[in-house]
Amino acid sequence: MRLITATWLALAFAALFAFPSYAAQDNSDVSVRVAIDLGDYSVVIGDTGDRYESWSDSPTRIRAKVMDSSGTREHYFDSLPAALFVLRQLYDEPRIVRMDVLDYTGQELIDGRQAYYVWDDQQQSRGGLPLVLAFGSYRAALAESRDRNSEVMYFDNVVKALDSWEAADRDQIYWRGSDSDRWTSDSWNSAWNNRWKGWGWDHKRGWSKADRKPGKGDQVSHRKSQGKSDRARGDGSQKNKSKGGNGKGGGKGHNK
Repeated sequence: MRLITATWLALAFAALFAFPSYAAQDNSDVSVRVAIDLGDYSVVIGDTGDRYESWSDSPTRIRAKVMDSSGTREHYFDSLPAALFVLRQLYDEPRIVRMDVLDYTGQELIDGRQAYYVWDDQQQSRGGLPLVLAFGSYRAALAESRDRNSEVMYFDNVVKALDSWEAADRDQIYWRGSDSDRWTSDSWNSAWNNRWKGWGWDHKRGWSKADRKPGKGDQVSHRKSQGKSDRARGDGSQKNKSKGGNGKGGGKGHNK
């Protein structure tokens, strides 16, 4: 009898080692720490809606107020395209009660619904997003649009154009907030810098990359937008011509 009992105990212990528990096989905690290769995406959005340290240095910064069931919430973004994309991720159909945009010439926040816009289809804003500049003055917007071979647009037309851009390029857009459990501030900044190393803000053209070519010194090459020029078109806008602008800021990830 003792021999049989001992045999069963031995078999029981063997079974424990042969068939690990379900908890031991659960790799969920490991999977959330696996880094994402941001190089797989042409557009990378680091904004989460929270204010970040370098927000006040962004030449295209946005502040938005959204109403939901719990009251009014304030959010901060690097650009208008990032703001509209992220707000839809956060609220599905956001009720925006205020949208303040930076006047690209005056460097003051103005009412985004009353602003005039210029979409430069040949350049980009930080993260590979469309370069959309806001102006408090129609005359300033018109002058900028001529320099950039673009046109002046109203807020509603910009929103429609961004809707078309997002629908066309959705599989090329990566938003940090879609995998928030994967990222710490350090890991995000590291991934961002690996993806966009060498990119910075150019006063005339937006987000640009400096390439060092042997024997030729520093050459500046400007990444072209993957979109078509008709994305920047809107009803009631004015057509114009060629390049220009101002602004400041570095091509950094948003450490929030």
